[in-house]
Amino acid sequence: MKRLTILLLLSCLFVNTNVFACSCAQVADNFCESIVYNEHVALVKVISHQGQFMDVEILQSIRHGFTVDTVAVIGQDGLNCSEWLDQFSVGDTLILGLGDYLLEDTFNLSVCGIFFLTFHAGMVSGAITPDLTTQSYSEFLSEFDQCASTSIESVPTTYEIVVEQHESTFTLISSTESIKKVQVFDGLGKLVMDRQNISQTSVSFDLKGIKSGVFLFVVKTESNSAVVKRFVN
Repeated sequence: MKRLTILLLLSCLFVNTNVFACSCAQVADNFCESIVYNEHVALVKVISHQGQFMDVEILQSIRHGFTVDTVAVIGQDGLNCSEWLDQFSVGDTLILGLGDYLLEDTFNLSVCGIFFLTFHAGMVSGAITPDLTTQSYSEFLSEFDQCASTSIESVPTTYEIVVEQHESTFTLISSTESIKKVQVFDGLGKLVMDRQNISQTSVSFDLKGIKSGVFLFVVKTESNSAVVKRFVN
């Protein structure tokens, strides 16, 4: 909990009213194709939670272990491309793919892919592979090396997603690929707009009437996905 308090205080130093954006150059929609971006994979239990930070107990290291039994996980703070942690609760048991962070014993849970699975009663659930959503934990462990080798790291990616704003209207522009789907989430993780079957290189959203704050745009393109977030003054 002390670590969480320090992290929360540090995060306050970066909050302002400027416009920020992030984009994921390449994103997979399942765990096995995502974890190439994260060096540490472990079965963990959430033991404390404080908004954009949580402490987890390492129950079992699966790939590239940790030097301590408990680490802090940083999520979305309005400035980064990290996962919203509100979906997790104290007591949850998860399989996480964690990236190194600036602070000691602190790791990032990226939103640029699928970096978490749920664990309950010996079963793993979530987007494990493109075709697998549930598996026993023992099977997951025995097949993990094969799972990790399905990474899409070798797939070339050159596109970029740009966000333009004019008053309450946001326009998302893809540099090369057609945009297939866009979901817009508010700062609390609530879905406020969902556009499907777009098939265009640009799409606009009028968010007039929706309370100003942080908006997270989850964009699906023809072969990849990108996440773009933006502050609204």
